[in-house]
Formats: sequence, structure tokens, C-alpha cells
Amino acid sequence: MYRNDIVQTNPQAEYLHYYNDGLLDIFIGVGIFTIGIAILIDISYIFIGILPAILIPVWRDAKKKYTAPRMKTLHFTEADRVARKTTALLTGLLLAGMLIFLVSATAALFWSQATGLLPFWLQTLVKEYFWLLLSSLGALILCAIALLYKLKRYFVYAALTLAIFTITNALIAPFWLMIALTGITIALIGLVALLRFVQDYPI
Repeated sequence: MYRNDIVQTNPQAEYLHYYNDGLLDIFIGVGIFTIGIAILIDISYIFIGILPAILIPVWRDAKKKYTAPRMKTLHFTEADRVARKTTALLTGLLLAGMLIFLVSATAALFWSQATGLLPFWLQTLVKEYFWLLLSSLGALILCAIALLYKLKRYFVYAALTLAIFTITNALIAPFWLMIALTGITIALIGLVALLRFVQDYPI
């Protein structure tokens, strides 16, 4: 196995940006599942807003426990390090752009409805397939992350997200169930990735 001297000199900068261990998937899945349950029991959206503040420290501790000790067996170059920083920047810009798009599109939708400029057929389409459209946007974000980070399983997450929302929407299932099923599926696949990572790179 390779010895990673770059990681030894600055381990924190590396193990937090390594995503093949499945830990990020687990915490994203748990977060999505928690949002679904919060919607079910009608917890205040303030809780959903502070959820990252709760999960991120736990994720960092898990990375320190499971990922950091195994980083010495992985090989990275300075080019890899620069590429990860660039990818992180692009991901941040992507998520910020998507957020701005969602806010702008939602504001434009409500404004056009209030002024009567939105055609009736388009209003009906949006109401009938709103969550399916939203899941499609989420799937696109997952595909973009898969391409940026070269994580093939995120393509699987995108496909599963579309499948779950399509099936549950056809069955007229409640929205919280769509969210919860998506979250638990991502978390379980992430757990499989973590177990494989621990097995492939023993301490």
C-alpha cells in the first residue's frame, strides 16, 4: 500500500474531503429521513433549519474515527489535492445557484398566480406534479455531484430518488413518506459503502 506523506503533514485537510467512505451518504440520508419524520409529526421548520448544525459535528467526529486513521494507506498527489479544492468550490457554486433558482422560480410562480398571468393548464401541471418536478431537480443535483466527485453511486441515488417519488406519487402516498424513503435508501447504501471501506482499508 502507498504511504501518503501529504496526509501526514495535514491530515485534517484531507480526510474531511475524502468521500468514498460512505459517511457523507449516511448523514445526508439520515438528514433527509429526519426531515420526512419532522414533516409527519409537524415539527417546526426551525428544527429542519438547524439540522445541519446538529449533523455536521457528528459527521466530522465519524470522519475522524473511521476515515482519518486509514488515510495513510491511500495515495494522493498535489494535483489531487488541488482538484478536490476546485471540486468543492464548484459544488458550492452549484448548490448556491440551485438555491437561487428555486427561490426565484417559486417567487415568479406565486407572482404569476397572483396576477393571473400563469395559464390555467400550467397551474394544474405544477400542482399535480410539483413534487415530481422537485425530485427531478434533486436528481439533477445528485448527477452533478456524481460527475464532479466521480462517485458513481450518486447516479444510483438520482435514479432511486426519481423512482421513489414517481411510485409514491402514483400511489398518492404522503409527501413525508417520499422524503423518508429517499433518506433511508441513501443512508443504507452509504452504510454498505462504509463497511466496504473499513474492510478494504483496515487499520
